[in-house]
Amino acid sequence: MRDAKAKATSEGKPEYVVIEGVHGHIGKTGASGGYAFCFDTGPDGEIWTIKDNPDPREWNIRVSVANAQLAVNGYHETKAALYGRLEAFGAKVIDESISRVDFAVDFVAEGFTLDVGLVSCHSHSQMLVRGDDQEGIPLGGSEFVVSYANRMSNSVTIGKMPGRQTIIYDKRREVARKVSSHWYALWGFEKDDCPPIWRVEMRAGKIHLKEWKITTFEDLEVKFAALFGSACQAVRMMKRQPEPGENVTRVPDHALWAILREEVNTALVPYMAKADRKRVVEGRREDIQDMYRNGVMGWCVSYAVAMGNTPEEAAHEFAQVIADEFSAFASRDPVQFKRKYFAADKRLFFIDEQREGVPF
Repeated sequence: MRDAKAKATSEGKPEYVVIEGVHGHIGKTGASGGYAFCFDTGPDGEIWTIKDNPDPREWNIRVSVANAQLAVNGYHETKAALYGRLEAFGAKVIDESISRVDFAVDFVAEGFTLDVGLVSCHSHSQMLVRGDDQEGIPLGGSEFVVSYANRMSNSVTIGKMPGRQTIIYDKRREVARKVSSHWYALWGFEKDDCPPIWRVEMRAGKIHLKEWKITTFEDLEVKFAALFGSACQAVRMMKRQPEPGENVTRVPDHALWAILREEVNTALVPYMAKADRKRVVEGRREDIQDMYRNGVMGWCVSYAVAMGNTPEEAAHEFAQVIADEFSAFASRDPVQFKRKYFAADKRLFFIDEQREGVPF
């Protein structure tokens, strides 16, 4: 890993490596906390941060799991995969410590609108409104954050990390904005006919887990339902506004929250039906293809203008010029062509579901 990191640093980009059959990229930097190396196994794998330190008394390995892996494999198989990775790396596990757990449920929600007035939480929570220019999902800061787009609320965040945090947001909108088409496959919809999908996401950070005395996987498995059941009660969406003088605790749950509570109780049950990983990878491959296609089209138009072509010439004759030049480049210097080809192949290893050593 030292050599790979040195090369990544000198070339200014992640270096593709295979470690004991596991494909991934070594980054040019490590991570805070003294972690010298960052090994990324892809958007449906994990990010491993590793210290350059043999001292067994320190926490030398940290891992963050991609949500796509959990969506496809579930909790138990993902945990087994992590320990399989560690065994392949030759790591000796002496102890484990969980620093964050996220739990999310996606809802097909035709006709749903986010009414922040129906969100019940601690009375001391203060609201911070974010306008149309606010991109992304709020991840902290104020205790009660509402984000708007086109004058409609599209997310609400209650709580701060590394404590406890609950977020309700328009997941389909986020997927479209971030071009994460694999989620359509996970949901079982085509991109063009996907209905509105909203997500409720609950996060338990390091401080909150410590309050619950959750450190190991065993602790988590024993206390998971109670941990997130408590989160469902601390922040909840009500079916209606309370009547004057009515205690909010007596107002029934919104239908989404009733389902959320049920899902908390079955979240760690081993998966009986999995998402089709091939469809997930195909969705991600289509995103990559679209990105490069759009880039190539833009460059070709600019190249045609630079070559003095008229719009008609660019539309009808210039394509053959590009094809001839590409073929000439491949023939003129096949060594360089193959070098570039295999560099791209390594960079995009995660869109090959058949490659040996991918997460599942």
